[in-house]
Amino acid sequence: MNLFFIVDKLDWAFGRIAQNIATELSGFNVKIVCTDDFKTVADFVMHLDKNVKEKSILHFFWRDYLMEVMNFTQRNPQYKEILISNIVTTHIPDHLFTYDDIANYERRIPLMNFVDGYFVTSGKLKELYSELSDFPPPHSVIYDNPEIPMSEVKSYDNRDRKKLVWIGNSKWGEYLGYQDYKGLNTIVLPALDKLKKSGYTFDYIEFDSSKGKTDREVILKTLSDADILLISSECEGTPLPLLEAMANSCAVVSTDVGIVNEVLPEKQLQYIVSRDAEAFYDSLKGLLDDQRGLEELQRMNYLAYRQQFVDGGLIADKWALFFKDMCSKSQNEFKNIFLREQKAPSFKERLISKAIYNLSRLALRLNLMNTLKQYSLLRKIYYKVAGTTTNQVDYDLLDEFYSNATEDKEVLAFYSAYWSGVATSTASFFKDDSIQYPYYSYEFPQVSTHVYLNRLAEKLAASKTLKSVIMSGGTQLQMELAKKIKALSPKIKIFFAWHGSPAQWVDSSQYSTFDGWYELYRGRIVDGVISFKPELDEILNAYGIRAFSVSNYVVSGTSFSKKLAAPDSANFRVGLFAAMFSWYKNPFPQLLAIGSLKGCELVTNLHLENNMKWVTSNIKLMALSENLNNKRFIELLSRLHVVCYVTNTECSPMIALESASVGTPCVVGPAGNIYKGFPELELYLVEKEVDNPTAIRNRLQLVRDNYGEIKVLLNAFVLEYNSRLELIKEKMYKELKQ
Repeated sequence: MNLFFIVDKLDWAFGRIAQNIATELSGFNVKIVCTDDFKTVADFVMHLDKNVKEKSILHFFWRDYLMEVMNFTQRNPQYKEILISNIVTTHIPDHLFTYDDIANYERRIPLMNFVDGYFVTSGKLKELYSELSDFPPPHSVIYDNPEIPMSEVKSYDNRDRKKLVWIGNSKWGEYLGYQDYKGLNTIVLPALDKLKKSGYTFDYIEFDSSKGKTDREVILKTLSDADILLISSECEGTPLPLLEAMANSCAVVSTDVGIVNEVLPEKQLQYIVSRDAEAFYDSLKGLLDDQRGLEELQRMNYLAYRQQFVDGGLIADKWALFFKDMCSKSQNEFKNIFLREQKAPSFKERLISKAIYNLSRLALRLNLMNTLKQYSLLRKIYYKVAGTTTNQVDYDLLDEFYSNATEDKEVLAFYSAYWSGVATSTASFFKDDSIQYPYYSYEFPQVSTHVYLNRLAEKLAASKTLKSVIMSGGTQLQMELAKKIKALSPKIKIFFAWHGSPAQWVDSSQYSTFDGWYELYRGRIVDGVISFKPELDEILNAYGIRAFSVSNYVVSGTSFSKKLAAPDSANFRVGLFAAMFSWYKNPFPQLLAIGSLKGCELVTNLHLENNMKWVTSNIKLMALSENLNNKRFIELLSRLHVVCYVTNTECSPMIALESASVGTPCVVGPAGNIYKGFPELELYLVEKEVDNPTAIRNRLQLVRDNYGEIKVLLNAFVLEYNSRLELIKEKMYKELKQ
């Protein structure tokens, strides 16, 4: 059978792997096609149309290029037989685009269901992808295997000076908020510095691609004469330097990333260490002190590489088995569903849709959305145009998901993934009783019609167990869903979960949202309000509005490392974050306070205009270039000494609670006081003078000076806070289930 390996370039990683596998793979006529040879996806598809004459396997090494081919073919159905009549496969060599990155994860759901099969390149990836409910599980684990020149013999003319090598991009991930993701500056260099101070002599060679590109031949030549490779990353797919080092008889000191603990020999596993400088120092010291042990590790790594990647063609056999299994599978019906003919949107509709989507995201990023909403004409135009250009999603594919998610439920809380803050809050509070609608985060929720609206309402109304439905966030689409549910099944109670505060009613859009739901309450469509503003239920009840008040939970952040040196006058990492640059969030008093602290490093998502940057001219500044997904944001919080969140109005601030979850103190104002009932923490972490930069600065200094005690208090706070909230939730649930 013909097998097409589709790679980017022959001399890049995918191309090298493809060439190596092609030489060893028997039973298939392998042809390698480079996408870099084509100017457009259209040119590539037409090439396949011309050259794929009989049933073949099309294996895409980079899955996103397949996604582009799928989208092109969907728009140009004359080419659909290329993908339908042939076997289409891919593999996953990295940790990108998983559920932690929800927007990119969602975009790839059709892709991962479209392929006839896929494999992954590590056990870690197999475990991860087997748990992603929107994707079919992977077929198997097959390691990356580029051709690597091998070197078994080491020269020890100067045994006293061993060669240590680090390879990577030291600045990788900074634009995502990561600091030293590859570990060069905080792990490797401090460990080496301590070795030198301890009297050890060695040669250190560093290939940092952020400083300049190095030819692969130079790196391989260096490894052939090196003794120890250092890998200090937080995460990797398959670190190719690992394979290159093993092939060249190097010992390895590494963090537990990628396939490290799968392919290294047992004796080498003791040098897979925790991600800190001290652990690297101890391992390197042990290797440098043990010449015989070091040489034994080098020989064992070389033999392990030969056994797993060279001798016997084991990797090629796994590829062959994968393709044979794909040939015996039944027809993938999802291909036909995805490629079926659809009414294509007009050029004008595509332009408007793209423009509205991009402008709304830009407005959110630049904190202009509230400004836009203040003007009624602009607001009406925005909602009208956006509403008519909602992304078309085939909900036939999602009907089973909604059936399973709503089955046997007594309480269901709906939220839109488009608004990430409300989505996080709702999912963490209602847990398994929460469900996103619309399904995808890019579907605009401020619309009155939706392709799945009637079917969802009918599904909920037909439930024999459902007692209450919560509309969390209060989108226009949720209003329409509430009306339809109540019309079909008046016995189902409907509640509006409000994540706002009356202080925000000065913004007309905020008031109009509440007023719209209040009108539904007066019309007996909505049965009450669940407020995430503590104690607001008492006032709403006084006005005759049935209400409950709850708070957000302190989410679990225990999976993140909390190793952080105590702050001092020369080392104080402060975070300042806000979803909008507005009076609500009180940015300038906080910026002035932080900017006057010597030895401070500010990490922020606020984008300052050039004429504002004098405020932070005296401190180190790390400006995040884009929004982080929730997991990465919480991980960032774990690497800060304190978060400053002294705002003018709040409900139940997730930032403060997420900070507490990873043991990071968060200074708040009275409106965001999550520490109420915990007087010791209130004394340290609540600043009453929200518009006084001096008071805020003094508060931050107080945290710095009492850091250890506050951390201890925070640990006790988290357990007690969640326990109290659980009692409040249980009491509310009793009424919701009646």
